[in-house]
Amino acid sequence: MSMCAVALELDDTARAGLERVAASGGSTVRAARQARVLLWAAEGLANEEIARRARVAPNTVRAWRRGFEAGGLGWLDTVAPGRGPGRSVSAEAEAAIVADTLCEPPPGGASCWTTREMAARHGVGKDVVARTWREAGLRPWRTDIFKISADPDFEAKLADVVGDCHFLCVRGVV
Repeated sequence: MSMCAVALELDDTARAGLERVAASGGSTVRAARQARVLLWAAEGLANEEIARRARVAPNTVRAWRRGFEAGGLGWLDTVAPGRGPGRSVSAEAEAAIVADTLCEPPPGGASCWTTREMAARHGVGKDVVARTWREAGLRPWRTDIFKISADPDFEAKLADVVGDCHFLCVRGVV
């Protein structure tokens, strides 16, 4: 015979906050599920029934109850230290990806590295490269400078398109 857990005590503020998170389309799936679980716990449902409804393990329900009791609404959607996915590559491999992105020319005369090319070079997945670039603030497909065309007729074409005044401003004459 299993013992039923005591109903979770919620004040009006906590209940309103949980209801808002559970109903919000802007909440993460994890936070919305945790909020629903805690609301069911406040209704006095057994942990096993809550686990069945939420499709989680009963021990997960117990852990979420303890987490909410300890941290309140701010606890929602947190991941405990040591939980969650770990890094699939070392810090040295990520540093090598960043260094190659900044210093090595891409293969085949391309103008910039692609995630797939860099991944093949380092033997990692393209998503690892994309995450590494994002965390390092790198966007190798973008350029931060304006290059004047090498076309010998560029000045005449530019003057036709934007007019002589704008052309002179671009060249620094005006």
